[in-house]
Amino acid sequence: MSGGVLSDRERVNQVTENENADLIAAVTDIEVKEAIFSMHPEKSPGPDGSFQKSSNRLKPCLGKLIFDKQSAFVEGRLLTDNALIAFEDRVMNLVTSVFYSFVHNASVFGDVVPQRGVRQGDPISPYLYILCAEGLSSIIRRNEDARLLYGCVIARGVPAISHLLFADDCYFFFRANKPEANVMKRILDCYEDVSGQVINRLKSTIIFSPNTSDMDKEEVCEQLGVNVIQTPGTNLGMPRCIGRRKVATFSFLTERVQQKNPRVAASTYLESW
Repeated sequence: MSGGVLSDRERVNQVTENENADLIAAVTDIEVKEAIFSMHPEKSPGPDGSFQKSSNRLKPCLGKLIFDKQSAFVEGRLLTDNALIAFEDRVMNLVTSVFYSFVHNASVFGDVVPQRGVRQGDPISPYLYILCAEGLSSIIRRNEDARLLYGCVIARGVPAISHLLFADDCYFFFRANKPEANVMKRILDCYEDVSGQVINRLKSTIIFSPNTSDMDKEEVCEQLGVNVIQTPGTNLGMPRCIGRRKVATFSFLTERVQQKNPRVAASTYLESW
């Protein structure tokens, strides 16, 4: 650099001398064979009849030669990468450019710019929320793939369930031990740091399976900073826990049906369980 101006050689990404030597070296029979066999069997060669035998040599260098703004034809990059970035910029523009006015006595007053983004009732709010929640799902899946977190398996041969999201209610399933509780805590801490959303641990509870030891319960609760739920209750109109007495658990359904149609006997429904 001279006087704050980049030279011609500094303006572009370059290959090293060793990489350049590999690129201009004589082509071997093995390289020709690999290039031919890597091509689609039904596609034609180039206009000059060649099979682009230098492509295999260029491929490892493209990542450093091609600027990251180009997301096509480079290994490890996807066409959708730039689309996601552009969409993210557009969403942030929508969030930061919001302003509100007030109508009083048929007159419009003021341009109020919110300091904390869009309001809860804004039409784009639910879409922003589920986009953030998808980030949480991705972190959980990554830890599952790394076998650091195991979900709940309800039967043989079925996928494990690690989490369920219901608007602003989330269910997480993992083994009741200190290592997995620590992984879940790191996941939630990461989500809080990135999204800006803070989990209310005073309203968060945990349910253990009957065969969980008291020591494991204490360690998990201490790690996550939540309490064991005393009365399971219901969520979204359904019981949180279902034991062996399913008829008694779901008896409220028959009661609601009878309220809608008193002429239907409750036994008709109870016998079908």
